[in-house]
Amino acid sequence: MGADGGHYALDSFYYRGFNNQSKLKEGVLNAKYELNDVWTLRAGVAYHKFTQGGRDLFYDDNVNGTRSKMRGKSVADITSVFSNEFGSWLVGDYEKTFAKYNEYHRFGPNKDGTGGALQDIENVYETSEKTVSEYVQADWDSQLMGKRFRGNIGLRGYQTDTHGAGWIQGDSYAYLGTTDVKGSYSGVLPALNTVVELTPEIQVRFAATQNLNRPSLGSMAAKGSAFQSDSGDITASRGNPNLKPFKDTTLDIAAEYYFGQDGMLSASVFHKSIKNFIGSQTLENIPFSQTGVPYTTIPGATANSIVKEFDMPINVAGTKDLTGVELAAQGQFSFLPAPFDKLGAVVNYTYVDADEALTGISNTSYNATLYYETDQWGLRGSMSHRNKWFSGHSDNPMSASTRGFQGSTYVDASAFYNVSSALQVTLNAINLTNQKDTQFWGQNEYLYNQTQSGTTYMVGLRYKF
Repeated sequence: MGADGGHYALDSFYYRGFNNQSKLKEGVLNAKYELNDVWTLRAGVAYHKFTQGGRDLFYDDNVNGTRSKMRGKSVADITSVFSNEFGSWLVGDYEKTFAKYNEYHRFGPNKDGTGGALQDIENVYETSEKTVSEYVQADWDSQLMGKRFRGNIGLRGYQTDTHGAGWIQGDSYAYLGTTDVKGSYSGVLPALNTVVELTPEIQVRFAATQNLNRPSLGSMAAKGSAFQSDSGDITASRGNPNLKPFKDTTLDIAAEYYFGQDGMLSASVFHKSIKNFIGSQTLENIPFSQTGVPYTTIPGATANSIVKEFDMPINVAGTKDLTGVELAAQGQFSFLPAPFDKLGAVVNYTYVDADEALTGISNTSYNATLYYETDQWGLRGSMSHRNKWFSGHSDNPMSASTRGFQGSTYVDASAFYNVSSALQVTLNAINLTNQKDTQFWGQNEYLYNQTQSGTTYMVGLRYKF
């Protein structure tokens, strides 16, 4: 039939609303005292409270009244045709459709009173995180065996209270109750950073630090759901308000060589020991009573009903290790004859050997950027690569709990032109090679999903007043 609107009929409108909000309150007080030419003392206190919440509104055509007045009507006067080298497609014109059928994006009855009530509300939650932290730090700038030796050493304390509340929902997203959980944690984090300047161009850095990595408020949201398929299989999931932050103890040593105006070569080795790493737990074929989701979410279910698949973020038990090497270089090719002296490059390479439980990590990644810039215009091309990485693991060869993404390489480009000292025109092209994101499951890496977004072009103007 081709891209002829006269051959196609309209169906209806499904209205969706995804409401998310966040609020941040914070205050910081710092003090500094120069003890002498070598030592400087610092101290401070900070208050931080972050609140996040959300709800999803669903208003489908079976209740909003659009099915009866739209379904089966011709789309000839409310569509346009989009064509490229692959073919032609009809594109709906929402403005024309709304005008023709007296519609608008709504979550209640239409202007003429038709449409009925809102269908359902889903994923309702609110979480908050309140932290008071204090620190003391001593900076020094001195000599070590005739070489400049500088750095700092300090301690940071923290006290955090968390609160999560959310709806538990069942079939047809029926509201079955609210989960409300409070939690708290506290601790002290030491840090040491040192730099030895062997020469003005060569520096050696060493750092020994402990860092706190807090869970996202979304993963702590006290909300959950359970569903039953037509075949009778039950799946369930929920957030975990009891998640604790994971703490890493990091050792890092690096050597850096600086040359020219902005040239740099560096090599570093780092090691992290991570406790309470946050991962995703997928349990299969377990009793409903072990999920923490009320079994009443499924009509007829009992505490002993089997849930085929249950997902929840957890703190991974034990201490997990990660060791890596990073190489980096950047510089302007000013030693080349004109006009090539305006060329420059930035490259980096990272290799990581990590415990299998540490998901989301590629063992190899690298980035490279080549640029040419003058005072009036410039061009830049970038490549970013990461190897295969996993988002979950299971000992069962056929379990979908083993999942991840194949390696990918993205190529981007950008350009600018200064029309005047105040006006600049920019052009950005993202994913020039139309790289696909390929997701797999199982230890044999069966294809699960593939996303192809195409290339995005953006033109911008910037004016300085």
